[in-house]
Amino acid sequence: MAAAAVMAVSAVPVAASAEFRARGAMDQVAAMQPGWNLGNTLDSTGGDETSWGNPRITEALLDNVKAQGFRSIRLPVTWSAHLAPDGTIEAAYLDRVKEVVRWTLARDLHVMVNIHHDSWQWINTMPADRTGVLNRFNKVWTQLAAAFRDFGPKLTLESVNEPQFAGSSGQAQEIALLNELNASFRDIVRRSGGNNTGRLLILPTLHTSADQPLLDALASQMRSFNDPNLAATVHYYGYWPFSVNIAGGTRYDATAQNDLTGYFDRVHNAFVAKGVPVILGEYGLLGFDRHTGTVEQGEKLKFFEHLGHYARTKKITTMLWDNGQHFGRTSFRWQDPALYAQIRSSWKERSGTAYSDQIFSARSSAVTAKTVTLNLNGTSFTGLWHGNQALVRGRDYTVAGDRLTLTAAALTRLSGSREYGTNAQLTARFSRGVPWRFDLITYDPPVLSNASGTTASFAIPTTFRGDQIATMEAKYDDGTNAGPQDWTSFKEYDRTFAPDYAGGATLLRPEFFDAVRDNARVTLTFHYWSGTKVAYHVTRSGSSVAGATAALDHAHTAGRVTKQVQYTWPGVYFEGRFRGTSVGVSLNDAMSDYDVQIDGRTVSTLVKPGRTTHWIRDLGDAEHSVRLVKRSESPWAAGEFGGFVGAMLTRPAARTRQIEFIGDSLTAGYGNMSTTRDCSTNGGVDRNTNADLSFGAITSRALNADYQINAFSGRGMVRNYGGGEPGTSYRTYYDRALLNVDGDVWQNPGTWRPQLVVVGLGTNDFSTALKPGEQWPTQQSLVAAFKSAYHGFLDKLRARYGSGTTIVVGVPEGSGTFADAAAQVVGERGDSRVRYWNYADPALDRLGCDWHFSQRDHRLISGLLNDYIARLGLAW
Repeated sequence: MAAAAVMAVSAVPVAASAEFRARGAMDQVAAMQPGWNLGNTLDSTGGDETSWGNPRITEALLDNVKAQGFRSIRLPVTWSAHLAPDGTIEAAYLDRVKEVVRWTLARDLHVMVNIHHDSWQWINTMPADRTGVLNRFNKVWTQLAAAFRDFGPKLTLESVNEPQFAGSSGQAQEIALLNELNASFRDIVRRSGGNNTGRLLILPTLHTSADQPLLDALASQMRSFNDPNLAATVHYYGYWPFSVNIAGGTRYDATAQNDLTGYFDRVHNAFVAKGVPVILGEYGLLGFDRHTGTVEQGEKLKFFEHLGHYARTKKITTMLWDNGQHFGRTSFRWQDPALYAQIRSSWKERSGTAYSDQIFSARSSAVTAKTVTLNLNGTSFTGLWHGNQALVRGRDYTVAGDRLTLTAAALTRLSGSREYGTNAQLTARFSRGVPWRFDLITYDPPVLSNASGTTASFAIPTTFRGDQIATMEAKYDDGTNAGPQDWTSFKEYDRTFAPDYAGGATLLRPEFFDAVRDNARVTLTFHYWSGTKVAYHVTRSGSSVAGATAALDHAHTAGRVTKQVQYTWPGVYFEGRFRGTSVGVSLNDAMSDYDVQIDGRTVSTLVKPGRTTHWIRDLGDAEHSVRLVKRSESPWAAGEFGGFVGAMLTRPAARTRQIEFIGDSLTAGYGNMSTTRDCSTNGGVDRNTNADLSFGAITSRALNADYQINAFSGRGMVRNYGGGEPGTSYRTYYDRALLNVDGDVWQNPGTWRPQLVVVGLGTNDFSTALKPGEQWPTQQSLVAAFKSAYHGFLDKLRARYGSGTTIVVGVPEGSGTFADAAAQVVGERGDSRVRYWNYADPALDRLGCDWHFSQRDHRLISGLLNDYIARLGLAW
């Protein structure tokens, strides 16, 4: 680079006209292959070439671009910010452009100069101001033609970048206007004399598109010129859904490939086959305008490999669009060396690729052999390597035609400790071209959590667990598409959603919410590259957004659960079905205990698990049931169910029978697993409580009924245990889903209409003596308040569930104030469907914590209740 820096730019030779005549247009364009765009620099619309963030162009940059194998540079230039009102170009800016052109030519590189973003800044107004625009256009080109008339033959001039028009009467007018611009450009340059008389000039189609009518229009005009030193130019940024990752276009599949071949075929047939050279003035992927990660690595590599190959077969010269994101302007390094290697190889030969560059193995399952299809592209497979180590064919992998299979043993060895993410990288080598890299990835299905935010800032907490997002669908509950571009359910990557892998979040952009209806739930389905799909719900209300896991899409529950799948009542359960050898249970609860049951058998007890996904593995490869049930009480801390993870099947159907149990600690199963009344030395009450083995749960399972255990220890109908927390009672909390949220009201989804309600309240009202200062001065006043409240509570239940529901008032005491008052309430109702059930039994040992029912007691009470229910004659 030091030697190049001292080259005298004034020594650039001025070509004789004979040199122009000797070089045919086809040969010159072929000699320009491959080309590179020095984008977002002199074409920036600000006052300086650095206004869009790129540094000033240096000779060192040009040296390094040439060293990468490029033979031509397209130098886009936007002139509008440097034009005086009369169209005169700022002299200093024109001198700067000429300086860069001289530097480029001094390095024996071809260079193309154009009018760039002026196309949409002012040229596009030509339908309304034909004369004004044409005069300005002509004045600019008159100055440029004069400035470059004596430059050598490796300078080419391009009429205008991506011509477009606003407010036209239609395509016919736009073609006519472009024809006028192209003709004027050619005439001005040719008439300027000097080397411009034979200089290669580049003419674009409308929008630089290869739609057939636009190709035909340009081809017709070029024939009319009878000028051998012309070339056509188009741009190609891929099949649009693939190029920006929208509408499910995640892969460079047959549709995307056919779009490319059809595009280049049309261009070749219209021009190259008839002796007119073509320059693909820009190519890339439109998603790169946001960042290069919008399209998955392997898929983009296949696109660029195919593009380079097919352009070469159609004799089309290509110029890579680089706005600074590919080749470092000061580092002189490629941001993605693998991408550059694939592009460079495609200039001369094909490379083998594969259906995917990712091979996934779920950590929750045993490692199995994996097969991937190779795209040989005319090459032959020669071997598979791990670094410098050749893997052994037959032992580590097998090949049958284009099917490469990695053995389970090799994947196990290469994956090591199987941490989430890429555990190893393999390279498939072929008889020519660049190797193809495979990432061996260990993953489990990602876990999403509930979230709240605004339309301006909304992030879904996401534990990606080695997986990566491919795309996202968005639909309303009625099945119609949600969000922008609602002709498709698949939203545009990064413009509407984006992963934040480092931050553990999935971001939803304001542009997405701008096109979402207010108060209409949207189901998002995230598709991951492993093949996993995870659903999630978001609801916009004004500028606020609430997000909730779609945990219940594959799980059944009858409990009081919020839309965010949060809950506080004991005994809440979730049931699902899955096929396979493993299943994960995702939840977030640092206060409660849970049982996990597979096929009706408890296989794990989770003690205050926190935020986790608990896996059950090594099951038989068959269909299984899974059940998560909350054992303990945690009225002041909500749990959150994140869903079952695995090969989930259709959600289990709700049961026809429904029973609601309302009560206190006796109903909750308080301390029922203990064998001693003093639980201070055996784990405490929480560890010894299992609502799933309370009499209500046992009875419901015996009757194949769904159930709720809405029980709150220490609470009474009007008075709590020992007179605690005056001013509150069980009734304060009954309507809530989340006991810890004042004013919360459970939103019955409309499916909870129990045929039987068993109420067990009153023990705490009367089990301790009244204290001075309590609101009931006498026992009689307490009884009166109790009975009045009980009547009101029964009225509420009757209004809520209707006349067909049977309500059983349960009393565990054979006699006494509580038993008498409860019996009087039932008697005063005059309602045959309000029944009194006294289940006092001398066989009850009350060996649970603090003289509560033991596990044996709950089984005994369940038997008594079953017998009682059988006599009720319920029509269920």
